[in-house]
Amino acid sequence: MDDIRPFPIQGEGLRRKPFPYRPKASTIPWWLATVAYKWYSYCYGDSQSMERLAERGGFGRDELVLYFRKSQCGLEAIETAPDDHLPFPIKGSDVHEPCTIPWWLAKVAWESYRKWPGATLEQLAEEGGFTRGQLVRLLREFV
Repeated sequence: MDDIRPFPIQGEGLRRKPFPYRPKASTIPWWLATVAYKWYSYCYGDSQSMERLAERGGFGRDELVLYFRKSQCGLEAIETAPDDHLPFPIKGSDVHEPCTIPWWLAKVAWESYRKWPGATLEQLAEEGGFTRGQLVRLLREFV
């Protein structure tokens, strides 16, 4: 679970969103993509490896969240902003090889997290972000 190689996430909605709100492609750590791939391979088989998925552009944003949730019920299109591809930290990362996720995915996890009234996602980022375990749990709980 320490593989932090970048796994691609496609920029989506290029036809639906006017400039400058066209989502940019981003990446997540390979270890996090492995979590989503487990459900992907359960649904569709493993004839397409993670390596092949990465070569073909990776998961789409909505698709990635879908594979964490293991449910298609109520999945809304993920809203985008011009800077939503920027990195959000993951706690416990190596200083020399920091582990990050795109800001848009942190916002998805934040929807399940909001522990403290008045706290913001920006404050959480300043404190080092989510731990790996928190991130996976929150993405699975996303509603």
